[in-house]
Amino acid sequence: MTKLPYPKSGINTPQAKAQRETFWRDVIRRWKLSGLSKTDFCNGESVSSASLHFWLKELRRREGNRIRPQSTPKPAAPAKPSFVPVRVVDRARPMEPIELVVGGHTLRLRAGFDPEALRQVVRALEVRP
Repeated sequence: MTKLPYPKSGINTPQAKAQRETFWRDVIRRWKLSGLSKTDFCNGESVSSASLHFWLKELRRREGNRIRPQSTPKPAAPAKPSFVPVRVVDRARPMEPIELVVGGHTLRLRAGFDPEALRQVVRALEVRP
């Protein structure tokens, strides 16, 4: 991974300050992704653990605690259960049949009838011999 350049000590121009901040943001991002302790990461990257600690604190101050010094992300909160509306139908009382008069014939239909079968019956009853 390419490391960002770090400005020389004693240079305090706005560009150098921005470059330092960018450098340390990258270091902190890589540390968080590494899963290593601060000490192990700093030893492997040849950066000062005191500087890492300072920049964690400084960036937290600058951003109002948006950067948290944790090596592992917090687990995601479990999804909240979702509910759907349910309508309870009283099945103890049978539904009244629907009466349909076709060509002098009375058809009594109960809930759950097959619409296609009804169409065929109505067509057959409408046809007169």
